[in-house]
Amino acid sequence: MQKLIYVASPYSNNPQRNFLDVLEYIGRHKRITGEVLFSPIIYGHTIAVLEQIGIDFKSWQDFDLMMLSKSDELWVLMLVGWKYSEGVNQEIEFAKQNGIKIRYIE
Repeated sequence: MQKLIYVASPYSNNPQRNFLDVLEYIGRHKRITGEVLFSPIIYGHTIAVLEQIGIDFKSWQDFDLMMLSKSDELWVLMLVGWKYSEGVNQEIEFAKQNGIKIRYIE
C-alpha cells in the first residue's frame, strides 16, 4: 500500500493562483512518480467557490487536520507567503506534535 502524503500550501493570499500552482505540482508529481498526494486546496477550492464557503483556514481546520492525522508525511509547498500562512503553520505544528514526517518543497 502506498503512503499518503498531505501537501500543505498557502491559499487565501492568492486563491486562484495558489490553486493552479498546487494543481500543476500534484498533477506533474503523479504523472512522474505515481505517488498519492492529497491537497486540501485541490479538494476544497471548487467546493469553497461554488458553495461560497470561507477560504480561511478556520473554515476548513477540522477537515484539514483530520486528513493530516491520517497521512504518513506532510509536504510543504514553499509558495509565496507560505511562512505567513496560518493554515500552513498550524499544519506544520500539528505534524510535529503527532510525529508526522515533514518535507519542504521549493
